[in-house]
Amino acid sequence: MDFKYFDPAKRPEENEPGKDVFSKVISMHEQKGISMLDTNINDAIATLTLIARHDPNNVESNINTEHEISILAYLRDKHNATTANEAFDLISDKKIDPKVIEFWIEEGMTKSPNITKAIKIGYPEILKKK
Repeated sequence: MDFKYFDPAKRPEENEPGKDVFSKVISMHEQKGISMLDTNINDAIATLTLIARHDPNNVESNINTEHEISILAYLRDKHNATTANEAFDLISDKKIDPKVIEFWIEEGMTKSPNITKAIKIGYPEILKKK
């Protein structure tokens, strides 16, 4: 299924000369005409890593992004997801062992918008138990 997930690399257009390095890197996907979520999962993980580490003062958001990175890496390594969208769809389509989903929830790893949305779609019964 193709659910519309939040693309953290999308940013409002900025004037090119004034862009900082961070903004240039996260917007490179759109310059190529490819959403960060539809590009190679390793590129998506690298971009999310940059986002998480860009503002060290935003601790809670950074931790949630780091958890999302861990989940994407797991889905890449254990379920052969090749894009972030494909990884989120594995959750939404209920193709992940429910015990893994329960573990992620218990460990507080599911607070990023995309992971939350995918679990709400694929595993609402687990959320009801919590």
